[in-house]
Amino acid sequence: MGCQSCTNHRGCRSEGKSCPRCEKRGIFHWFSEDAIQTSAVTSSPIVEVRFKNGRKEFYQAPNDLKGLARGEWVVVEDAKPVGGYHMGVVDLIAPWVQRQMKKKKVTDLTQLLAIKKRATEQEVASFKQLQSKEKQVLAAAQSIVRDMELDMKMTDVEYFADSKKAIFYYSAPARVDFRALVKVFISRFRVRVEMRQIGLREEASRIGGIGICGRELCCATWLSTFSSVTPEAAATQQLPINMQKLSGQCGRLRCCLNYELEAYVAALKDIPKITHSLRTKEGQARLQKVDIFHKI
Repeated sequence: MGCQSCTNHRGCRSEGKSCPRCEKRGIFHWFSEDAIQTSAVTSSPIVEVRFKNGRKEFYQAPNDLKGLARGEWVVVEDAKPVGGYHMGVVDLIAPWVQRQMKKKKVTDLTQLLAIKKRATEQEVASFKQLQSKEKQVLAAAQSIVRDMELDMKMTDVEYFADSKKAIFYYSAPARVDFRALVKVFISRFRVRVEMRQIGLREEASRIGGIGICGRELCCATWLSTFSSVTPEAAATQQLPINMQKLSGQCGRLRCCLNYELEAYVAALKDIPKITHSLRTKEGQARLQKVDIFHKI
């Protein structure tokens, strides 16, 4: 069985593991594959489950499912009191899931929904067949939005495994009254509708594209969390403050400006700050450039 999105990518041989081209890789996937696969959920009944486009949630595993391993398909509860169910892939197990929960400051375990069971191969096949409808539904939803002349952009659709609920992702420059739109969606698609607004960075990650480096966008391939990027990050690395060149497809500062920022900040600690000009025998001199890593 291939990875979660292999219905749209031929030739994948991931065999249940995360494929870098088909599915976003989790931030902890660089840990030892053998260590992750052989570690059972013994000290904690909590696991992290990955859904479409890298969306992740924490779930309680019942006593008879404490031996879940990363990469297994599971059936999970939908938000109460509505009921229903969804399907996803186990992404993190103990002890790494505790680190992720601490990072995300998840402390109230009573609010977590439960995993119902392991998914069968037939259930996984049916779910992937359901996912194949999402592009058609997205195109129809975009057409409806245009006809209603709403100032919003439909970006993605995520069907739940029970086919009774769908999340419609959209972006908008301002608050949108979509009550009438939801009624049309319910009548047209015969599902419970959840509208979820996303930011420009997440919109770019769902659409995808090629960055200025010539590679696929980080947010569309492996980056699953977005950190704020400020102009100070570019100034610290002595990059010219040209917003047009420093911005990505989303119109915001490129995420890669943060990748080497810590190394530059650490190197600058040994270099004195010069804010004034120096008087030399040849005249007044001012600081023009610093070679940070050669400390010149």
